[in-house]
Amino acid sequence: MKQYWTQEELIEHFTFLPNEVHFIGNKTGETRLGFAIGELLSMLEFRSNNEKYQPILKALHLIKQHIGSRQKYFPVCDAVPIRDVVLPKFQKVVLETDTKVELRVNRINYEISVLHSLRDKLRCKEIWVIGANRYRNPDEDLPMDFEERREDYYENLGLSLDVESMISKLQKDLHHSLNRLNITIPQNSKVSISNYRGG
Repeated sequence: MKQYWTQEELIEHFTFLPNEVHFIGNKTGETRLGFAIGELLSMLEFRSNNEKYQPILKALHLIKQHIGSRQKYFPVCDAVPIRDVVLPKFQKVVLETDTKVELRVNRINYEISVLHSLRDKLRCKEIWVIGANRYRNPDEDLPMDFEERREDYYENLGLSLDVESMISKLQKDLHHSLNRLNITIPQNSKVSISNYRGG
């Protein structure tokens, strides 16, 4: 991995990092947020235009506060966002109980889970990065004069301004395609319908 990164390189490389996180660790088997990822998170400012994704931003803030720490669990006093942050497939490894049967948050697994959630939200621009190009504020994706020239832009794209008629056409096309599939599926040699597990 490169030792020094420009902000643009970090931003461009970011979506691949959650996949690499699994392999960062030391000889004792204790894993922690890697130096490059910690440096990356401290350099980037994340935002969202949707209130629903604020818990992920709070989780990132919490992770930034603990960069460099060797704590295995987040302190109980920290309000650790779990809901809408930790994917269901990660909850068993993120949330643990101690000998007193008290719930605690495994820091490493939490960080990995947050990075996976962040990656997914960056890809669809629900969360964006200040100063980025590819992961910029989605409000900047539209031309500045979009509202004034909306009709021209829709016409250039071959789209209707009437949302209801557009939805109706899509529904009719979908219904027609599903009917065709339903009619042809019994004779389709590439499709096999078995009784395995109830068919």
